[in-house]
Amino acid sequence: MPNTSLLPIKCQPKHLSDYASIVPEVVDKIKQTAKPLKGVRIAHMNATSLGGGVAEMLRSVVPLQQDIGLDSRWYVIPPNEKFFKVTKEIHNFLQGKKGDLTKQQKQTYLEYSKFLAGLLAEIPADIFIVHDPQPAASLTFLNGQKPKLSIWRAAILIPPSLIKQSGTFYFPTFNLMTIWFLPCPSILTKLFPKIRSVSLPQ
Repeated sequence: MPNTSLLPIKCQPKHLSDYASIVPEVVDKIKQTAKPLKGVRIAHMNATSLGGGVAEMLRSVVPLQQDIGLDSRWYVIPPNEKFFKVTKEIHNFLQGKKGDLTKQQKQTYLEYSKFLAGLLAEIPADIFIVHDPQPAASLTFLNGQKPKLSIWRAAILIPPSLIKQSGTFYFPTFNLMTIWFLPCPSILTKLFPKIRSVSLPQ
């Protein structure tokens, strides 16, 4: 594996007060909720800083979190062509493509995830929020260096009636992912009409 590190992404400052004229009650509630969390270190991690919904969302979320007193940072994983080909397959399987990962694909994914775990261990954070499948399994290999809370946020819309039903396109991949992501005490997903926390077995 290359001797590299997670890539920190800088965002333009944003201010929550800019929204006060539109949703004043929401802004006030966010500020009050954030007071006891001042200084909490949050590390967001995803696959790319350009393109896609996650990157566009983080360009607003991270600076707004900073504006209300959270120590929020955004990191992108270093590129690896073989790894990204596998994660593209994971993405496709989670959106209904027939099939499953091959033994070699699983090995590629887990080996690079171990490498990413070493990079993650260098990031001081109280909360890790991992976006999408690409870097999520790296949390499995952090051992005793885990943050206080690890969250996987799945931005992919997956029908909830199908992920737990054996024989569906989604089942093999999602079932494997829950094994890889056991260290995450919760996942925030689009599996349900309203985003909610889903506990995983410990």
